[in-house]
Amino acid sequence: MKFEVKLASYVASTRPDLFQKAAAEFMANQFPSLSAAFDAYSQSRQYQNALQAQRDAAAFPALHATQPAMYYANQQMMMGDTPNLATAQPHHHRRRHHG
Repeated sequence: MKFEVKLASYVASTRPDLFQKAAAEFMANQFPSLSAAFDAYSQSRQYQNALQAQRDAAAFPALHATQPAMYYANQQMMMGDTPNLATAQPHHHRRRHHG
């Protein structure tokens, strides 16, 4: 029993992606109702995060529209769009100098 615990902790520390996959499969096989509830919770949380990002973009447009990297990161998060940031045109702020 101690060997399995040590093995599981070793796998979790060295390969967290493999451990997550094995844990998800175990939960789906052994506790299908709990697994379905967690999946529904995760989807609801992702939806709420997307709505919050939209509200933030509407409430603070300068943070998202005037800085290309932030704007494209927000677009990617909300719509899955992946523009090439290397070809994005920079946004220059010009000030009038009064003499």
